[in-house]
Amino acid sequence: MLPDPWNSRGVGVFSWGPEGWDISAAVSNHDLETKEFGHILIDSLDLRILTCVLLFMAGLIEVYVTPIFL
Repeated sequence: MLPDPWNSRGVGVFSWGPEGWDISAAVSNHDLETKEFGHILIDSLDLRILTCVLLFMAGLIEVYVTPIFL
């Protein structure tokens, strides 16, 4: 088996960290109605979509590719 940080759960956990940091920085540094806050929310949405894609790909690799090598 692969080490736990490299399976699909580990990829999801490590990928959501930067997004949480972006949202907390946006809330603490900007007003909710400013244009910068909207830009940061859009950037964090991009990170969330990228995270979902990476998590899906990691799941496919874990289920279909890893058993070939075991």
